[in-house]
Amino acid sequence: MADRKNATRSIGAELVVMAKAGATVDINFGGLTSIGELSAEREKIDVSTLADISGKRYIPGAVEVGDLDIEGNIEDYADVEKVMTLFEAGEVRKFEIRTTEDGGAVYKFDASLTKFAVGERTVDGFNTYSATLSINGMFTRVKKS
Repeated sequence: MADRKNATRSIGAELVVMAKAGATVDINFGGLTSIGELSAEREKIDVSTLADISGKRYIPGAVEVGDLDIEGNIEDYADVEKVMTLFEAGEVRKFEIRTTEDGGAVYKFDASLTKFAVGERTVDGFNTYSATLSINGMFTRVKKS
């Protein structure tokens, strides 16, 4: 089993949408219960020729980050309205995942909100939401100084 003495917890992480002009927070996705995997994949380009008798050859291609799924409990319906407005606008905006890891690292990326759903209503459950962000380009990780 892996040594977990240096493992960090994800509690305290938050996802925010930055304001269009400036470095202030426009929308804070409150009540988050899950921020999906943030991963990048590089496509491979086949450059094989008929002369390559030992096997196919590839070169690295473009990076695709893809989609980021999030889920949460609705805590403030004013935030729900802001997120719905963002969805309806169909704009690419600047997002940040602010973590507690490594003294407070921040993952930054540009994305558009491509799905937003208000969860099922149940007798004994919370009111929830889910959303999907389609990320443009590569994300960056900035260590808090």
